[in-house]
Amino acid sequence: SIEVAPEETIEGYVGKEYTTSKSDNHTLPNYTYVSSTSNVDGKMTKETTIITYYYVKGLKINVRYVDKITNQDIDVSKNEVISKNQGQAYTTTKKEFENYVWISDTQNTAGTVGNQDIEVIYYHSPVTTVLVKHLDKYDHSIEVATSQTIDGYIGKEYTTNVSSSILPNYVYSDSTSNTTGNMTREQIVVEYYYIKESEVRAKYIDENTGKQIDNYPDIVGT
Repeated sequence: SIEVAPEETIEGYVGKEYTTSKSDNHTLPNYTYVSSTSNVDGKMTKETTIITYYYVKGLKINVRYVDKITNQDIDVSKNEVISKNQGQAYTTTKKEFENYVWISDTQNTAGTVGNQDIEVIYYHSPVTTVLVKHLDKYDHSIEVATSQTIDGYIGKEYTTNVSSSILPNYVYSDSTSNTTGNMTREQIVVEYYYIKESEVRAKYIDENTGKQIDNYPDIVGT
C-alpha cells in the first residue's frame, strides 16, 4: 500500500473523545481524497483505534492526433488532456482533419485508468489519388475510355484494370508498369494503351493488264 501522507498518532485514555480530519498536506502529488473508514471521530477504547483516509491518484490521458507518415502532430491545438482519477473509466474520440483520413490508433482509446498517465494516439494519413488513363498507343490525345480517379491515402494499396468500355475497334496493347502498388504523396498516373484495329486487303493484279486476277481472291487481315 502507498502512504499519501505521514501517519498521525493521537494520545489519550479509554473513553476520551477524539476527532480526526483528512490531510491536506500530501507528501505525494496529484492525490485526491475519496473516502475513509467510519470511525473518524468517537471515543478511545482499550484497543488501538485505527482510522484510514483513502486517496486516489489523479492521472492524465494525453490524446494526440498524429500524421502516420511524419509521426508529427497534425494540429497541436486539437490534442486533448483528460484528467481522471486512478480506477476511473475514460473514453476518447476520433477527430476529422482536412486532407487526412484516420487509419489506426494505439488500441487504448477507452479503458480504465491505472497508476500511470496514458497516451492515446490516433494515426491519420494524408489523402491522395491515383489517376487511371486509357489512351491510344500512338496518339495520347485520344482517350479510348473514360479516365478514373481512385481516392485513398499515402501507403494504401491500389490495383487497376484494363477498361471493358472502350471505343469501337480498339484492343488492349500494354501499359505503364505501375498498374498496382502503394499510393504516394504525389498523384500516381497509370496509363493503359490501346491500338486501333485496321483492315488490310491484298489484291493480286496482272502486271500487263492492270486487272485483278480472278482466281486469286482478296486476302483480308487486320
